[in-house]
Amino acid sequence: MGFKDLVAFNVAMLGKQGWRFQTEPDSLVAKVFKAKYYPNSNFLGSKLGHNPSFVWRNIFSAKLIVGKGERWKIRNGFDIPIISELWLGADSSIPPVSQAAMSLRGYTVGNLMQQNSKSWNEEIVRHIFTEETTQMILNIPLFPQVRINWCGNRKRMDIFR
Repeated sequence: MGFKDLVAFNVAMLGKQGWRFQTEPDSLVAKVFKAKYYPNSNFLGSKLGHNPSFVWRNIFSAKLIVGKGERWKIRNGFDIPIISELWLGADSSIPPVSQAAMSLRGYTVGNLMQQNSKSWNEEIVRHIFTEETTQMILNIPLFPQVRINWCGNRKRMDIFR
């Protein structure tokens, strides 16, 4: 069939299933695995557990790959913690280098934005973070308007530029 590296292909397919667990938590297979292996977290926060099945052990082995590919969408920013989450688009979170940054543990990315104009509050960002981190934050584009529409019992977000 033309596969050169069956091990890499297998890991990719296992990672795809793990990604489905993370992005489609309401699917039947995700609900079954969640109930058994990670009832109080999501797939990326799961533990291998005691006496795991062969299938779970293999899907769990691809968790690191799934985690490396996951990134936050900023939207309004109020569901993203400033410290310890990968929201900058880089492979690392914001390093808490100053006392001001350490005090941000309870705040979200939405607190760094001017919500009425959908732009970064540059004065606050420059005051809290190093120049390198400030530039990374200010280079993230924000959508000026996000509208939430209700379609039956589901939310749909429409983004306007």
